[in-house]
Amino acid sequence: MPSAEIHLRTLVPLDERILRIPPARERSHLAIAEEGLKGDRVILFEALSLTEAEEMVAAVATQAGLLDQLELQAAFASIHGHRKNIGNFFMTVTQREHGQFITPHSEGTRLANIQLASFYCIENSTDGGETILLNTRQNGGGWRTQRELVFKIDAEAASQLSAAQIQYAKVLYNIQLPRDTLSDVDHVVLETSSEELCGLKVYGVLIPLAMAHSQVLDQDMYVYWDNVGNVDYDSVEQYANLLGQIGLPGLPLNLTRLAEIDKYRDRRCWRSGSHYTDFFSGYIRHKLRPGDLLIFNNLSWAHSATAWTPQAGNRRVIAAFA
Repeated sequence: MPSAEIHLRTLVPLDERILRIPPARERSHLAIAEEGLKGDRVILFEALSLTEAEEMVAAVATQAGLLDQLELQAAFASIHGHRKNIGNFFMTVTQREHGQFITPHSEGTRLANIQLASFYCIENSTDGGETILLNTRQNGGGWRTQRELVFKIDAEAASQLSAAQIQYAKVLYNIQLPRDTLSDVDHVVLETSSEELCGLKVYGVLIPLAMAHSQVLDQDMYVYWDNVGNVDYDSVEQYANLLGQIGLPGLPLNLTRLAEIDKYRDRRCWRSGSHYTDFFSGYIRHKLRPGDLLIFNNLSWAHSATAWTPQAGNRRVIAAFA
């Protein structure tokens, strides 16, 4: 349940951290983008065709030594079934209702280790649908008390799984055996039966957040992963507060309505007790236009998307991860 109030500490805009690269096609633009990423900036290529966007994503991933990861993530899209592949590397984004927003998160989990995120806009004629990126602040006070949600299974049940079922568990739940078996000290917050694993019980467990290594920045850092931000009740309240502060209309003032517009409401299972200023230094607000391609460090930037009014246009944005 939502808390009674939202604290009014604020984040600052980071407009200077977005690096705009104009439509002119020059080989130097790849080098500019590479240097920008090393400086932890968000790269915005403008007026690209889908083919050009694919070429640029592949070139940037190659420069970062992440082409294999780019191809692997594209393959995973069809395996998991929650996204559809578009072209060689792009895929559809998370499906949601027009009135719902996507709260901030870095794509994937620490185990998936996605280093780069890219978003390409085909159409965005809505009255909302803005992209909000938040830059992590590594010396924030909330990281050490933050938790990530992982999945485990009972050790005895795990010993009876076939080789195919073990692979299913790894792909669907990031369960790696024998490491991810349940122990008496685990803090279980979710319990579900998996159809793919013949009704086997799968347990959601909160564990301390560990650092991940950014290849682009060559440093270890805390990351606001999907299984961190999108399982925390406090995150959705902080996001609503942020959107209100930067002047986006249509948010419910009554916090009990937040569940209606929260895409991840069914995944939230605990309260961190933290504020966004414990994790982030500031934000970039950008409404993607057709032909825009955003590329950024997935570990140091969390991405989110605002809602829009039903029947108020269409938003077609696709993603690629490496």
